[in-house]
Amino acid sequence: MERLTVKGIAIITLSTLFLLEACTSRTQLTPATAKTMLSEGLRNSKKNSFLVGFYQINGLLNQRTFENLAAGAYPPNSLQSQVQRLLQAGYIVESSESLTFPNITGTYKGTRDIYSAHWNLDMTVAVQPGSPNVTGQFRFESRYQPSGQLAETHWGPVTGVLNPKQTVTLSYGEMRNRSDYRVSVEGNALEIIGPVFPGAGNQEITLKGTGPGGSITAARYSYSFSPKFLQLADQSRMQINGGPIEVDDVSRLLLTTETIAAAEFAWHVKFNGAARILTGKDSQTGRGTVEFGKQPDGTWVLASFDL
Repeated sequence: MERLTVKGIAIITLSTLFLLEACTSRTQLTPATAKTMLSEGLRNSKKNSFLVGFYQINGLLNQRTFENLAAGAYPPNSLQSQVQRLLQAGYIVESSESLTFPNITGTYKGTRDIYSAHWNLDMTVAVQPGSPNVTGQFRFESRYQPSGQLAETHWGPVTGVLNPKQTVTLSYGEMRNRSDYRVSVEGNALEIIGPVFPGAGNQEITLKGTGPGGSITAARYSYSFSPKFLQLADQSRMQINGGPIEVDDVSRLLLTTETIAAAEFAWHVKFNGAARILTGKDSQTGRGTVEFGKQPDGTWVLASFDL
């Protein structure tokens, strides 16, 4: 099995050894007749297709996203760029649905007294246009009571994403923890209720704010392979037929015994449209080995070959 990695994205495999039950025979074995027998044997094996893997594309298509892959600008060798070109060529189809979320854009403030501390949390958040993504800033202070002496303070960015069920998942600053917060929008009055910090358990705080209110809509996209693409796929649905393998020439044809001859050969494949997108190349070349056997009647037949 030969395995080739192209730009870290597409994995290409070749079935390497075909034992042939029947093929055309020749009374004379020359590079020309050897090429003819090898070409016929390759076609008759029904395994003369260069297979191109698309498992990484599969992974990207198995999830719904708010990212419009048809309209984005991506690095040429990225998976997103591959999907975009497959879309444009009709190998992938796009579908979308419109979802509604509460517009929590606004300025918030919340306080809480717990044990001997007084907590104060200020936050500004903004919902990104056409998306459920949220960005903003926060500042947290904790002061000892009753002295009012500053105990600790934290500030930094807020990131998150709105969920369809009146919640928002938030993360503060450099913290890796994320928590779901309940949200309420009534006119211009806003509330975000949840842990004072993501992952802080049941130590909740209510943030009251003001903002434009209302709701926002965002399109959620899903992508799937079209029949045009799937008709190229093998039974595993992990590889496609990238194009037929063609023999270019046979060289170094030598007898190894009186009845066995071995040679090397060069081959190429001209990629179809889907394979060109997946590999980023128009074609692929390679070299293989082949053996011929002499039958009792003196004719030569193709015995096996290895790509």
